Amino acid sequence: MRYESQTDRNNETAVIASYASMRGLNAIKMPERYFGDYALCEERGYILEYVEVKCRNIGRLDFDTINISLLKCLRMLDLAEASRVPFTLLYRFKDGGLYKREVTRDDMGKVMQMWGRKNVRDDQEIEPCVLIPSDEFVSIDE
Repeated sequence: MRYESQTDRNNETAVIASYASMRGLNAIKMPERYFGDYALCEERGYILEYVEVKCRNIGRLDFDTINISLLKCLRMLDLAEASRVPFTLLYRFKDGGLYKREVTRDDMGKVMQMWGRKNVRDDQEIEPCVLIPSDEFVSIDE
């Protein structure tokens, strides 16, 4: 949330609304302290999935990997494992479509890189990231 614009939040809201509708679930925005974006819940509020939403201005296969903060992954995996529900990355790329991939502990440490924007905004910008192969994201469009 540190660098999100209102446009970013609007795009994220549209993506999660579409995904939640496909799943027949409710998307509840999680507090920032939980590190993830949404909990997908059934009508009584029971959590069935944690979701991190990303809208990217790149094509799905423009790069070999997708980067995500190691700390975010670790915090969300702790939460997911304690809750016994999956942690999913949900992406919309500029070439259209929704793609997802479940994140597991097996992803941690496979390929790591210090990564951040080239135009660093502050000393918190560059951090350890997990690199997930782009071709492992599965299309979920109806």
